[in-house]
Amino acid sequence: MHIIALVAVFLLAVGAKILSVAPTVKSRGLTRAAIFVVAVSGHAVGYFIVKYRALTAVPVAPSADPTP
Repeated sequence: MHIIALVAVFLLAVGAKILSVAPTVKSRGLTRAAIFVVAVSGHAVGYFIVKYRALTAVPVAPSADPTP
């Protein structure tokens, strides 16, 4: 799981680097592809953060007090 998260972060960095290049250098298709890569990898990073937090969360035992 950590490898996939690292790949997603790498793709996010690559997409952001492509988007930072001057618009005269890159084509419209490359810009759209970079935006797509940033969006997908950003969502993947968020997904793995949520899953990692869920896996590392400490379960809370129910209270022994019967009163509500």
